[in-house]
Amino acid sequence: MGKEVRLFKSEEKRSLGEVADFLRELADRLDKGRVVLSQGDKKLKLKLPEVVEMEIEVEKKIGKRKTEIEIEIELKWQVDKSGNPKDKKSLTFE
Repeated sequence: MGKEVRLFKSEEKRSLGEVADFLRELADRLDKGRVVLSQGDKKLKLKLPEVVEMEIEVEKKIGKRKTEIEIEIELKWQVDKSGNPKDKKSLTFE
């Protein structure tokens, strides 16, 4: 694969209830095929196809001072040069 470009990143501490609320809202938006991520005045709008590749990974990181468990949920899909999903069954914005 070629160069990797970070389009958006957010990292913050939240209660489990807040995380659950965020994931529910994200799930609702995934059902509609459109996701908008925002932080401050920065917004990223994503168009999603009907089918994506999903990867779930759980890691245990053991350090000298602390041990952490990490859950990663990753969704992947291919896009054309305009950033639109290549899947012919892709969903679009209004």
